[in-house]
Amino acid sequence: MIKTLLGIVVLLAVIVFGFWLYATYTIGSADDQKWTTVNSYMPDPLRKWACAEVKTRIGGSASQAPTGCVDAWR
Repeated sequence: MIKTLLGIVVLLAVIVFGFWLYATYTIGSADDQKWTTVNSYMPDPLRKWACAEVKTRIGGSASQAPTGCVDAWR
């Protein structure tokens, strides 16, 4: 029972991380709520990396900074 529960938790973590990574590379606009929500839960180094990747994808104007990336946008 505990192995099954632990397996489900690990599977969910991998799915969320995979979605976050996929969304980081395919984001089309700064107001993608799903990405910003998942990104806000990531550790600081991963969040900063993702913000830098998004900045290169959608441009670096300060008015387009996604929620949680304003500091990394400057």
